[in-house]
Amino acid sequence: MDVQVQSATNLDKSTLQGEVEGVIENRRGVFRALDGNHRLIAQRKQPMAGETDLKQLLAAMTPELLAGVHVFTTLPPDAPVPDRLQPVMLFREREGTTLIVLEEHAKAAGLKTVFRCRMLTLNIHSSLEAVGFLAAITARLATAGIGVNPVSAFYHDHLFVPADRAEEALELLLDLAEENRL
Repeated sequence: MDVQVQSATNLDKSTLQGEVEGVIENRRGVFRALDGNHRLIAQRKQPMAGETDLKQLLAAMTPELLAGVHVFTTLPPDAPVPDRLQPVMLFREREGTTLIVLEEHAKAAGLKTVFRCRMLTLNIHSSLEAVGFLAAITARLATAGIGVNPVSAFYHDHLFVPADRAEEALELLLDLAEENRL
């Protein structure tokens, strides 16, 4: 069996009870914390790293157009985010905090907004280190004159495209996936 001893910091210590003797990781990325008597006291699966092969990423992606119109808005640097906004993305910069939220939530909060858009999720677990995936996607959309604001998250990449061209963007990406399956 291929095992590797890791430090106990690989598991969330708040979930552990008792003294941790060691943490073992197996080939499937499952971490197990053992006590001094080698009894299992915690277990968790490590997230997978994601796909890096460009051809496989393009061929296997299944773009999905999500419901709702999103907008971009910003808050002053130290302003708290109102609870009711529920941003799908939040990014802090020196100049302020950028939020992507549903348009109806932004209006209800009285925020000024820009870029009415729809969210396309590229349903393939792409690695954060994948090379060329978003470049190929954005290049395809650029040839049709469609602007895009991509956001990479741990499991998927998400595209924010103009609301009035979202269906066209979806079709272009479905075509790109099909071309890479041949």
